[in-house]
Amino acid sequence: MKTVIFLAAIAYVTAAESDYYDLVKLDMPKLSKDPKELKVFVDCVLDKGPCSPLYKTYRDIAQDTVDNRCKKCSDYQRHCYWQFLQGLKAFYPEDYIGFRAKYDPENKYFDDLESLLKNYANE
Repeated sequence: MKTVIFLAAIAYVTAAESDYYDLVKLDMPKLSKDPKELKVFVDCVLDKGPCSPLYKTYRDIAQDTVDNRCKKCSDYQRHCYWQFLQGLKAFYPEDYIGFRAKYDPENKYFDDLESLLKNYANE
């Protein structure tokens, strides 16, 4: 009986770890093309400005998404992440560099992450 409970607990933990991030959807197509609102979002993520509760949820998972190359992201979230990075490069290239430096200071993960996200550019 103890073995069954133990195996069930392991199965539950394994399943929970593979779940997608549970986030309120942002209108990233709109946000990534709106320089003013994009700046508010990126300032939150980079700890340069205040965060709305919604933006804070994204800041709270930013490190994990980089470290794990968006492993827990849904296809929609990967597409949005791609759009965010493209908007950041276009409007605020210095913040793009700052984003990379903050969340991948040793430059171990970001190139792989961007390569993966590129596959979701047209989703």
